Amino acid sequence: MALMSDRVIKFLRSHPRARSNDLYLLEQIWRQDLKILKSEHFKSSIMDKPWGTIDPYKYTETFFDLLSNKKLSNPESVRRSRQKIQQENIMFRDQETYKHRQKMSQEFREAARNGENLGDKL
Repeated sequence: MALMSDRVIKFLRSHPRARSNDLYLLEQIWRQDLKILKSEHFKSSIMDKPWGTIDPYKYTETFFDLLSNKKLSNPESVRRSRQKIQQENIMFRDQETYKHRQKMSQEFREAARNGENLGDKL
């Protein structure tokens, strides 16, 4: 399997929504993981069935077993990879989110310098 950073770059390129939504990015990474696992270990998959025809609770235990047994990508690794890629390469940033975070960071620093209650800034 490819390096996590390579996988994240692929999704940041093809899914702009993933640039500002870690849960969406993680969903895409896990969908890819599940497709690979299906081809290697399973004959059928929830991914093959229309949403209205499945019982989502039937697959919950399997999903959590895969996650806890490290068969699915680590969510923190996905997030850290995305964060590092966006730090180093502006083209993969969501500019609106980036500007908002920079503004909040500046306000937080000013509040700290002025002795304000930082909890009010969160």
